[in-house]
Amino acid sequence: MYKVIKLRSFTRGFSSFEHFWMPFTHNRAFKNDPKLFTAAKNQFYYLEDGSEILDGISGLWCSNLGHSHPIIVDAVKKQLDRLDYASCFNIGHDLPFLLADEILSTLPRRHFSQVNINKLNLLEIMR
Repeated sequence: MYKVIKLRSFTRGFSSFEHFWMPFTHNRAFKNDPKLFTAAKNQFYYLEDGSEILDGISGLWCSNLGHSHPIIVDAVKKQLDRLDYASCFNIGHDLPFLLADEILSTLPRRHFSQVNINKLNLLEIMR
């Protein structure tokens, strides 16, 4: 059984900023003036004081579709109940093949016959 950890005040919820190194961040500057989110909903992050911040970051290698959107939350829960992760190295499952069919159905067949979506493929497609 997994323990559910509820959000609490970040400033009271951990002992030190020194125990976690933040990638792509000037850590010393952050630790001197930390900006900490406590929650997210739709297109906004929320600070401890309730202030909304529009999420225009999109994360690394992510497409921002908003936070906690019920359709996405339900789809993720449904998938996690079925299969949380499976490698595609020498064994497979149906979902990548279904997604490949769907992607290929939107592309001109004379240029595309297989799909392997990764950063390099996306850069080629966007050219």
